[in-house]
Amino acid sequence: MRRAFVSHSSADDRYVAEMESFLRNAAGFDEVFNDVSAIQPDEKFWTRIEEGITNCDSFVVVITAASSASEWVKREVEYARSLPRKVIPLWVEDCPRPPIFADRDVIDFRPRTRELLRTDISRVFKYAPAELIGRDDEKKLISDAWAKTLRAEVGRSTVLTFVALGGEGKTSLVAKWAVDEMLAKGWPGCDAAFAWSFHSQGTREQQAASSDLFLKEALTFFGDDADKAFAASPVGAFEKGQRLARLVGQR
Repeated sequence: MRRAFVSHSSADDRYVAEMESFLRNAAGFDEVFNDVSAIQPDEKFWTRIEEGITNCDSFVVVITAASSASEWVKREVEYARSLPRKVIPLWVEDCPRPPIFADRDVIDFRPRTRELLRTDISRVFKYAPAELIGRDDEKKLISDAWAKTLRAEVGRSTVLTFVALGGEGKTSLVAKWAVDEMLAKGWPGCDAAFAWSFHSQGTREQQAASSDLFLKEALTFFGDDADKAFAASPVGAFEKGQRLARLVGQR
């Protein structure tokens, strides 16, 4: 069971419902602790906070002007780091970066940034393990390929493939890299990211249905209204695949 703890200022309760929904539905967490819903009247406040942080897998900090000035949030962050727990700082409001994150990477989730960046890795997020042992070389290979793309060393679209038997951990590898090297660092150099998993492929008929759904969702994600209409049309998978390749290649 994966647990997340949301640290925020009480002045920012408006963000909590949205954040909890994202963590449960898109990020794959089974439980989300926040003081709005997790602490009952007359409970010892800090005792429950410590318990929630200790039991969580990821500690999410909502960075706003209010939380930057909050001694409670600072105390929670310091406690999470002392355990240690994985700290995920989300900068959601235009405000100065808080001193506790002055020399650390944060995920820039401010409105103007969200308008420019489109991502959907919700279908693979749950496959990212807390620790991935023995796959450092493969993760470095992905990072190197991405770095070459950013430096424009390759004059055409880059496709990196991993070929292995089912159950060898290909999905976990890519998901872990995406979470640690992209999501946790604010998607450096990325304009759009879309992830899909055929992890449970089942029968041939189920595979075909899953492929059709992938093409529909990917065309909808990358395309405009015309592409969305094309995605919903009865046109064959080959033609839809060609159109998707063109869309991605144009980016």
